[in-house]
Amino acid sequence: MFELDNARSILVRNPSGGADLDLMVSMTTTASVIAHLAKELREYDIDAVVTWEGTDDVVVGFGLAQELGTERACVRDDMGKLLIAGPDLTDKRIAAVALTWSDQSARDVLKTALTTAGAVVVAQAEAISQATLTALAEEPA
Repeated sequence: MFELDNARSILVRNPSGGADLDLMVSMTTTASVIAHLAKELREYDIDAVVTWEGTDDVVVGFGLAQELGTERACVRDDMGKLLIAGPDLTDKRIAAVALTWSDQSARDVLKTALTTAGAVVVAQAEAISQATLTALAEEPA
């Protein structure tokens, strides 16, 4: 399974318990994740890829924008105010993307910020589900 194999290859266990994903562990996996997301998103005819500003998400967003030939932007939280870094997204078809969404509220907040900025969010995608990450973190090391 694409998701499970890729998640295992970039899983980093935390000393305090649980685990995180780190794309810097495997460039092969990074390329595979980007190619997989690009395949999923091609049908949406998007104008830009938007991510949160976290390192893994920015790496995915940058690679995905290159693969799809689109613009890219990222959103960051500055003391409760969401700021969008990148091109004007007014009336642009957007794919909101993450390596993994922490929860539904992360998707909803990003979508609200983008629609408030005048963008049209036509797709939301993640490479590895939070459920998969949680299950892998619970496996013995």
